[in-house]
Amino acid sequence: MILGDALILTPTPCDKRHFVYDERVSDENIIAVLHDEGNGVVVDLAPKARDIDILQSYPSLIDAFYHLDDQLAAA
Repeated sequence: MILGDALILTPTPCDKRHFVYDERVSDENIIAVLHDEGNGVVVDLAPKARDIDILQSYPSLIDAFYHLDDQLAAA
């Protein structure tokens, strides 16, 4: 688990997928799923995640997580 300023990143049973939570780890607080596609990380936002800009892909899992975290911490 990685704690950001506003978000929490956790692994899943699938090595190529991670969940991003807002506030605490629970099914209701998942705001994004990060998928490692091998040549980049793709972000799938939950419908409740609003006013968040994402790139088409990120070079690493950490880059994707902190890009989301920085946006929500500033809000």
